[in-house]
Amino acid sequence: MPVITLYEKWRIWLSRALIIPLAILFIFSKGGWEETYIVSTILFLVGCILVGIGTLGRLWCTLYIAGYKDNTLVTEGPYSLCRHPLSVLSQRFI
Repeated sequence: MPVITLYEKWRIWLSRALIIPLAILFIFSKGGWEETYIVSTILFLVGCILVGIGTLGRLWCTLYIAGYKDNTLVTEGPYSLCRHPLSVLSQRFI
């Protein structure tokens, strides 16, 4: 079992103590971008496009690996670009 130092205990306690006020601030504050209609619309559209890319990419990866996952090592298609494309598309886009 790893030993937790005093610095690590203090750091963990401090980060947990700061999370609550920051969460309350983020929940109840209004963003500055909401006042500008064009900027908020552009940000919303960019978000929708990124979600679409992530969803289509995950679908492509899932369909590509469908019958090969247990039998062979897949090194073509989206799996030729990176080792775990499902994880990359989930974390970056969705």
